[in-house]
Parts: sequence; structure tokens; C-alpha cells
Amino acid sequence: MDVQDARPKGGTPKVNPSPRPTNEAPTARTDVLLCLLLVVVLGVLYALCWSGCWVPGGSDDAFYLDIASNLAHGRGFVANDAPVVIAPPGWPLVLAGAMRLSPSFAWLNLLPMTFLLAASAAWYLILRRFASPWTAFTVMLVVGTLFQWQRLSFHLYTDALFCLLLSVSLL
Repeated sequence: MDVQDARPKGGTPKVNPSPRPTNEAPTARTDVLLCLLLVVVLGVLYALCWSGCWVPGGSDDAFYLDIASNLAHGRGFVANDAPVVIAPPGWPLVLAGAMRLSPSFAWLNLLPMTFLLAASAAWYLILRRFASPWTAFTVMLVVGTLFQWQRLSFHLYTDALFCLLLSVSLL
């Protein structure tokens, strides 16, 4: 067969479409599935540690709870009946809003856990800018199971909200 015979009337050779190359960039669907898998795996691990009771980790969480309780009851930004001047208002306001819905520690302990799960998903998406989907997934799975990160999922510290806000701002 002559090359002339393989060409359509326009003069360009016919090209058979080949199957999808194996080194093609991953799709958005892969990212979504791995991000959801990350959140589910970490969520199960955090849920196994969740007790529904207050887990005091130091004086900071008690301080923020006191401020939040006073805010929720309309007594203002005070702790131990004194005005608070050294603490940022963001976390106590979030806790006070949650206390208005329910004052139980089972409910309040879900806040840092939820914030860190959302932050893990956001950090996965940030890492995807620099790494493959499985590398980003593995890195965030390891980070999410580190003691310091996991501990923040059940203590009422400001760190969970900060991690979420920082990661979302970097997206």
C-alpha cells in the first residue's frame, strides 16, 4: 500500500488513536477519591480516640472554655470574672457559638476533630501541587497519625482552627 493511499483527501496521514498513555497526569477524580479516602481513614482513627468527655490537656483549653462559657451566657469576654486581654477572640467565639447549640463536651469535642479533618483535606490539595496523588495521600496520612496532630483532634486548643484557616488560605 502506498503512502498516498493511506492519506485522506486533505493530505494528512490517518492516525489511529492509541489507548490512554500510562504516564498521563492523574484526573481530578483520582484527587477527589484519595482526598475522601484520607478523610475517612483519619476520621475513623480519630473516632476511635473520641470519648465524648472533656480531655484536659493543659490550662489553655480550660481558659478558652471559661471565656466561651461566659460569652455564651452573655457575660462578655471575661475569665475568672476578670476581662481577658491576652487571648485572641476567635476560638472562644467559635466555642461559644457551639455552646449555644449544645453545651455537651461530646458536641464540643467534634469541633477540633472536624477542623483537623478539613485541614487534612486542604493540605492534601496543597501537596498535590508538588507531588503525585499517592505521595500527597501518604504524607497526609502519616502527618494525620502523628501524635501531635492526632492529639489536637481531641483537645480544645486553638490549633485545629488555625490549621484549617491556614490551609484554606494557602489553597
